[in-house]
Amino acid sequence: MSRLIAFNIKTGHVSILAKSLNQSLPNSSARFNIGLSFVWSLHYHKPSKNLLMVDRVHGVIILNLVTGSEKIIGGTVEMSTNPNSQYEKHSIFSRPHGICIKPNGNIIVADTSNHMVKEINSETFSVKVLAGKRKPGFSGDGNPSERSMLASPHDVASNKHGEVFIADTANHKIRKIDSLGIINTIVGNTNSQNILTKDPSVPLKSSLRSPHSISFDNNSCLLISDTLNNRVCRVNFLKNTFETIAGKLLNEEKKGPCENIYPHGTAVDQENNLLIADRDNNKIRFVKNNSSVIATLIGETPSAKIFFPLDAPQAISTDLKENVFVIDSKNS
Repeated sequence: MSRLIAFNIKTGHVSILAKSLNQSLPNSSARFNIGLSFVWSLHYHKPSKNLLMVDRVHGVIILNLVTGSEKIIGGTVEMSTNPNSQYEKHSIFSRPHGICIKPNGNIIVADTSNHMVKEINSETFSVKVLAGKRKPGFSGDGNPSERSMLASPHDVASNKHGEVFIADTANHKIRKIDSLGIINTIVGNTNSQNILTKDPSVPLKSSLRSPHSISFDNNSCLLISDTLNNRVCRVNFLKNTFETIAGKLLNEEKKGPCENIYPHGTAVDQENNLLIADRDNNKIRFVKNNSSVIATLIGETPSAKIFFPLDAPQAISTDLKENVFVIDSKNS
């Protein structure tokens, strides 16, 4: 079961913001009362000071770090089915994963097992389908996004123009819905084998393998957790370049064999340094901007900046100041 932890990188202070109701870890009283199930993703929205999460049971959870308020959107709700105002129980999401906020405040959710991406109106909380059908597939490039098919999309991101980016995970591609509502593949080739042979410099010639997470850095470049290729990639759309910025690198002590990373979430700090939720290694990794040297920021490695036991850190976000927020997915 998951817990949400805040780490102050400057002071080293650790605080539990939310946890599962059945967690009884010592010194782990939580600030928020909501009981977490399994949290897939995490997104900090700086303007509102909200932390948004996608939980297996609750759906979308919104925690305000200033007021302490809690809001839940999703799960099982009552939906109108006819003009006579008859209602039936209806599940909005099926095992949703990724979440982000558009500049207009609307919430975008990767509804993974429904093979859809959905948009929640921030004022009315009505939900509409942006892309995908209720079965997996690949189609729709060059057409309005509502005609498209996706396959187990795991994450979403939005840029300052309100365009929506989708980690179309089982299709091994990144797709974009532009400001006109047209969807296209922007990263990932048509190689059905998805075998990583080299690191091509052009996004549409790259070979992704089950990308699980996407986010933007401070320079509007897209960061991709290319999970089954054990790497994090960066796409610069202005320069049309694709590069690996973290991968199979030597561990901090420079001893023993090379250590694979298992990225399931990325973020950057105010200096554009890369932070990685390295789930299977139970660590938060740190790669200095424009460097290829990996280090452990948080974990039980002696060289870690903050020595703290993690168990399958699933997602990560920052406030672009000194706080790092981590979903520790199995630490119960």
